[in-house]
Amino acid sequence: MQTRRTVILVIIDGWGVGRPDFSNPIHTVNPQTFDFLKHNFPGGTLQASGISVGLPWGEEGNSEAGHLNMGVGRVVYQNYPKITLAIRNKTFFNNPVLQNAFAHATANNSSVNIIGLLGEANVHASFEHLAALLAYADQIHFPAERINLHLIADGRDSDPHSVLKLIAKLPHPEQLASIGGRHYGMDRDKHWDRIQPAYAAMTGSATPIADLAPYVEQFYAKGLTDEYIVPTPVGEIARPIKNDDAVIFFNFREDRMKQIVKAFTDPAFAEFPTAPLSNVHFCSFIEYDPSFGIPAFFPPDALGNPLGKVLADHNKTQWRIAETEKYAHITYFFNGLREKPFDGEYRVLIPSRQEFSHAEHPEMRADEITSRLVEAIEERAYDLIVVNYANADIIAHTGNMEASEQAVRVIDTSLKKVVDATLATDSIMIVTSDHGNAERLADPLTGKPETKHDANPVPIYLVANEYKRIRSEAEVRSAEQGSIGVLADIAPTILELMHIPKPEEMTAQSLVDLMID
Repeated sequence: MQTRRTVILVIIDGWGVGRPDFSNPIHTVNPQTFDFLKHNFPGGTLQASGISVGLPWGEEGNSEAGHLNMGVGRVVYQNYPKITLAIRNKTFFNNPVLQNAFAHATANNSSVNIIGLLGEANVHASFEHLAALLAYADQIHFPAERINLHLIADGRDSDPHSVLKLIAKLPHPEQLASIGGRHYGMDRDKHWDRIQPAYAAMTGSATPIADLAPYVEQFYAKGLTDEYIVPTPVGEIARPIKNDDAVIFFNFREDRMKQIVKAFTDPAFAEFPTAPLSNVHFCSFIEYDPSFGIPAFFPPDALGNPLGKVLADHNKTQWRIAETEKYAHITYFFNGLREKPFDGEYRVLIPSRQEFSHAEHPEMRADEITSRLVEAIEERAYDLIVVNYANADIIAHTGNMEASEQAVRVIDTSLKKVVDATLATDSIMIVTSDHGNAERLADPLTGKPETKHDANPVPIYLVANEYKRIRSEAEVRSAEQGSIGVLADIAPTILELMHIPKPEEMTAQSLVDLMID
């Protein structure tokens, strides 16, 4: 006799609801498993961007905000609007961490080094935030020649060829001390061979280039985007980070800054040889990792009673699986910015492929994830299973339509096996996404490739034997046209399916009654 009924949360990363045209690889592929879900189970869409996930109106969603909202069960206001509001109401300029960084450089007659992503979007960092740091330097009359910008080119969430245009927008472009693509300086998958050249460019163990434009354009000529610019110092003379300097990291997302910050701040760091720096004052916009021990402009908010804790408090078991590209999302972010597993929480990590471009292997690790996931479902040993499929998001960021279409096919094939296992074990499954991306790979008006996230809603399906019935085309269209909730509603929905009351901190609603006929 079955003693528990497993609830499975399947997160198809970067899978939104988009236009039915050539720009949408989900539409051009017409995945049959998703078509089966649409026509046989309750469905709808969720808002996954803007204010519905704690971002400014109209801002595209992202994986961090998406998983955080899903796991915490309430709308969590993100770092970006928090920092932006502080800048606009001027409280930012009285921040003691900011003031202390410049005071250190003033006292030591040294430089302030500013490190972060230079882009058009507001996913990892904001141009407005960088401009505020430079404005503060001007306000206190800090010498402009002692500001060194060590910037990371985007190419994913921004126009793929926009770095030179963005540098020209800087108040003092001559302050640029180094540049390199995010493929290197913002790796999050422990490819230390990528971090090393970024670190070398920032610390002066590489030869500077005097003329940036030809250097960047040589990568464009090879078909590469800003993401893949090999890090290099910039300028007539090198301006590296030195002893007695101050260093400010201004990205407001944790995952892709941890490795580069660790290389600078961990005295036991040994992944590649580094010359020790002395009396350097490090600080960051947010806390990337408490073990780094550096002050943050905006410390983390308390996010009590996320779904993982509620289940642990009720002695429920949970099992999480993803490949390394998205592992932090179903653990750290889903658990309300907590690194350590809760009691009864088990994690499976599938190493992502080590390759220059994920478009070379759009299947990624979906087969391995699916095989282990189906086993876990059939074991009937867990109360909640959470899985992330990274393919749609990661491949869409390459802008490669053919590879993205193949990623859609791979996900669809994988999901078929998960659906079959769910129904065969009389489990319950929620299929959804964290934000839009793969549903729009080109501007439908111009045909120009797009590699960034989109503000589109995401689908949600509720799959169980008792919920199955044939849905008409009119019902399917109606379900996709109007959103029934937001991502924060996922946690309360899971708790209702498990017959566990939601805590008062979870202000979002369960979607069960809205979805079931």
